[in-house]
Amino acid sequence: VYRFVSQRNYPKMTLIKTSFEDDYICLNAPGMPTFKLPIEGINIPGTPIPIGIWKDETHGIDEGDQIASWFMKYLQTENKLRLMRFSGLRQVKESFKRSDSYNDVAFVDSDPFLLINQKSIAALNVMVKERRIASNTKQEKEKEKEKDEEKENKDKGEKEKEKEKENKDKEEMHTEKDKEKEDNEEDLTLTETRFRPNILITTQHSWEEDNWKEIMIGTCKFHVVQPCERCKIPTIDPLTGQFNSLE
Repeated sequence: VYRFVSQRNYPKMTLIKTSFEDDYICLNAPGMPTFKLPIEGINIPGTPIPIGIWKDETHGIDEGDQIASWFMKYLQTENKLRLMRFSGLRQVKESFKRSDSYNDVAFVDSDPFLLINQKSIAALNVMVKERRIASNTKQEKEKEKEKDEEKENKDKGEKEKEKEKENKDKEEMHTEKDKEKEDNEEDLTLTETRFRPNILITTQHSWEEDNWKEIMIGTCKFHVVQPCERCKIPTIDPLTGQFNSLE
């Protein structure tokens, strides 16, 4: 049984872009040639292959060696990766099913739609900034305390000079690291793209969506079944495809 992989395993996947051209899906990624995949698939009808997605098992059709090699080369892995076209049957969790809803899903983690509120993202950025300021203040106080202790415990003579030189080298190294960290923190703003929503909204107040049970968009009704659990995908920079250690 093949197991699914995602940006959690290969964060560079976030830089893969798709587009449509005539009857093809075009895949593009940095440093890679465009790969055109027929929308209807390559192996028709193909043999269904078992695929595991979390605790679920469904089936897919292997899209061939060429696209598999494309992914493996871009992601720089020797792991046997295969691109699968969904061909099975999979539904939402039993507790989420509704008799008046469409319950089928394909390769998603759990649910077919993810909604996010711009007001909530703005509030989250304020919270993150406040925590960083508090953390930096604590670190500065600890550094001042260390300096005071070093000053009290200094020895005289050559030993003192050697220690001073060693401390100076350490200070210079820490200063460079602190500057790099500050620069990264200034650039680090969480945007909605980090959370991969299907639906983007804005409300008068942040977190209003936490208490919603149903949503109407035009004549289409959506049932809210659960909040999205926190995972490490939002810590992937969508512009670089790298995890940010500061988060």
